[in-house]
This record gives sequence, structure tokens and C-alpha cells, in this order.
Amino acid sequence: MQRQVIAIALFGRKNKDTAGEGNRSVDPAATFVRNPKKANQFFEHAETTANARQYDYSVECYVNGLKFDPENMAKHEALREVALKRHVLGGKPVGIKERLTTGGKDLMSRLAHAEKVWAMDPMNIQALLVAMERTAEANQAIEDLDLAELTYWFGRQVVEFNAGSKKPNKAVYLKARDLFAQVEAFDLAAEACRLALELDPQSSELLNDLKDLEAERTMKDAGYAEAGGEGGFKRMVRDMDEQRTLAEDEAIGKSQSVLDGMIERRRSAYAQDPQDIDRLNKLVDSLEEKGTEEAETEAIQILKNGFEQTGQYRYQAWIGDIQIRQRTRALRSLKQQQQDQPDD
Repeated sequence: MQRQVIAIALFGRKNKDTAGEGNRSVDPAATFVRNPKKANQFFEHAETTANARQYDYSVECYVNGLKFDPENMAKHEALREVALKRHVLGGKPVGIKERLTTGGKDLMSRLAHAEKVWAMDPMNIQALLVAMERTAEANQAIEDLDLAELTYWFGRQVVEFNAGSKKPNKAVYLKARDLFAQVEAFDLAAEACRLALELDPQSSELLNDLKDLEAERTMKDAGYAEAGGEGGFKRMVRDMDEQRTLAEDEAIGKSQSVLDGMIERRRSAYAQDPQDIDRLNKLVDSLEEKGTEEAETEAIQILKNGFEQTGQYRYQAWIGDIQIRQRTRALRSLKQQQQDQPDD
């Protein structure tokens, strides 16, 4: 990722004027009209036909409904369930001609088309990646539409499928990284970048990109942008004790004792007010950094609480990221055992 590109990705905000600059033929919001009532009519047909095992028609109905209610994550989940059932029964992907078309000139039609192509072939990483890209484009372009959660949802599946494949593709991680950054999901962007770095550990460029993403995540969590830049950030640190604690929390290469102390402080703060999402996020961050199975199990339970409180899908995605790391570690351990005992 070139430095100029990452700066645009990291610091870009929702901007209707700049969206779709790579494709001048796209009219960002041409036919988008939010209409939950009309969407529900399609969803009812989708459920009825799914129960009758008419999965092709059910997919079509879900996709048509989601064009009018794209933020409805429950229906995206329902579509995925139908797609997987269809796949298990031997449902075929769309034909090459349909796969190569864009689906229309407006972004919502293109997103609906991409989601349909994926639903007809739900284990296809490239189809998932295209759906993620179309979602991020629509999120960037349409002012009153928030598709960040849907971007996380597609992206988590992209990363999980790629990590679980026999030969993970570095380019897939990098594309997911850029799209996560576009919707300011810097934690997930950093995770995708970290997985790419594992495939190319000698890349100084990837290492620098990872540092940039982690710095952006830290600034966002600390409220840097909202506080108005460097001066605003400094005003947030009220006294020397807070400044010392912040420096300790963000220090690179923390000692085990410092990390344990930070976890205890954050665990205590969270226990005092479990409804405080900022305290929840910081505790999970520190538990992730500890990286033990016990700490990660605690983090997963806390994230489940966060999802129950807020309904935000990003917490389920965060759980998925932790589980991916756990499975990756387990896989590395098994590979090492196999190398040490090839005849076992």
C-alpha cells in the first residue's frame, strides 16, 4: 500500500462528491429509496419460498428486499442461511455472463447484484470480496446510509475463508484491509494487514502499513479526530497522572507486569459501569494484547455482552477475528507437530 493511498484510505470520510471517481458511469444514489414496508413484502415471500425449499426464488426475493432496506442485518443473515442450504443441496453459481455484468449504473443495484452472485456461490472468496467492495462504495457515496456493519460482515467472512484456505492469498488480505480502512474499521484493517504480513514477513512496507493502521486505531479510540487534532488531544489529558497512564497503556512492547496492571485497571473500570462501551472496548483491547487463551476467552464473553447491549455487528465480527487467531495458532501448532513427527 503506497503511503499516499493509505493516507486517503485512513483519513477519508463519507463524501458524496468523491465517491465513484474510479467509475464515472456510476450514479451513486440514482434509484436508492429506503422503503422498509416494500422490503418486508419481499422478505415475507423469501421466507415462504425458503420454507418450501425454493431457494433460488428465495435468494431473489431477499436480494430485492435488501435493495430497499440494506441496513437490515437480520435479513442479510437470513439470506446467508438460505444460500448455504442451497449450496449444500448442490445449487450452482450464476452463469459467467451474469457474473461478469455489474448489475446496473447506480450503486445499490450493483450492490444487490454482487450480493446475489455471492449468495448463489457462498463459499467463493472472490464473490465475497466483490460484495464487500460494493458495500463500502455505497457506504461512502450515500449520505444517509450506514453500511459499515455490512462491510464488517462481508469482510469478516473474507478474512475467515482466506485464513482457512489451503493457500491463503495475500492480495485478498490487502484488499480487505483497504476496504476495512475505508469504513474506518481500523482494528479489522490492522488484523487483515497482520495476516498479510505473516505471509510476507520480510515486507517493510507491510510492517509500516500495520503501524499506520494501529496508530489510526489508537487515535480514533482516543477521540483524536473529534477533539480537533493535536491540541484537542492534549486537552483530553487533564493531568500528569492521566498522561502517565495513557503513555503506559499505549507503549510498544509492554512488560508483562505493566500489561497485567493495565488489564486490572480496565477490568475494574468496566465492572463499575458495564454499559460504558468505551470501557468495554479498552478492556477487550488489553485482553487481546495479552494473547493467552484465557484472556481471549474473557474478551469473547465481554464482546458478546457488547453485542447484546448495542446490537452492533462489529462486536460479532471482533469475536470472529479473535477466533480466527485462535484457530491459526492451533493450526501452526499442529503443523509444527507434524514436522517434528512426520511418521506419526
